[in-house]
Amino acid sequence: MKSQLSDALSGVLDKIKCNPSLSDNKTGLSTGIEVLDVYFRGITPGEVTVISGQRRHQFSLILNIILNIGLNTDTSIYYFSLGLTKENFALKLLCCHTDVSMQKPYTGMCSNLELEALTKSARTIETSGIKLQATDELAIQNLRDTIIDIDKNDKKTKFIVVDFMQNINFNRDFSTEHLFMVHSIETIKDIAKDTNMPIVALYYEYEKEMSGQSQISGDDLVNLMHTDLDALILVNDTMSSGSSEDQDSDDPYLKIFFADKYGMRADFIIQYSPHSLKTVNKPSIEAPKLYEPG
Repeated sequence: MKSQLSDALSGVLDKIKCNPSLSDNKTGLSTGIEVLDVYFRGITPGEVTVISGQRRHQFSLILNIILNIGLNTDTSIYYFSLGLTKENFALKLLCCHTDVSMQKPYTGMCSNLELEALTKSARTIETSGIKLQATDELAIQNLRDTIIDIDKNDKKTKFIVVDFMQNINFNRDFSTEHLFMVHSIETIKDIAKDTNMPIVALYYEYEKEMSGQSQISGDDLVNLMHTDLDALILVNDTMSSGSSEDQDSDDPYLKIFFADKYGMRADFIIQYSPHSLKTVNKPSIEAPKLYEPG
């Protein structure tokens, strides 16, 4: 026997809109950052995600994502970088993993407990699938060929990071940074689709005093969602906001704006350590802000 609310209940269910980004059936690898994983479908095969921000902020985010995936899944992570040495990369991973200030190893200020933690971390990381693909030039054809070779020779689940987009050499000039970005995203997306591998590309936002550098704004990046870009993460920290209240805070936070091709838009913050770049999985001091799709 039907309830008197049967028709009303059916009508309400018919009108409820479901956003794929909030599906329980995630299609990709978890970032390990809980509040981000609520909205993000994950590091998904064949898809391109851009992380944009100043160097420290975007590097904090990607280091934590790499460590979570590399240490908790059987995944090979290939980090393509121009000029980053293996020693420097390894040190950043160690300090981020253990929450030890990156200044201490350089200055001989590590305590015995910190050295013990770094040593234990090194044993863990060296058995992971995290790899640095250091190169003198990020030529697009070499990048494509190397990723295709990786796809053929490595049978594990794979995840590619390109650091950073402005370093990619296409052997041609672009009249505007916008055209460069559109072409970059289209090309990287083709590689992702051809190999069915997820690619995360970092876009470096220069400090304001380096105004002579050509770059596009966060709003411009959001407008690129109609291209082949699958997800966008804009990141900076509370210390950059100009608020005296934020600058006096003992707990700096990364301010995140997330957008994806399904129309999901969300603002939220996560706590992190500027000295080690480690993020902290704990409830946000602010509730995430959602925007209507569209």
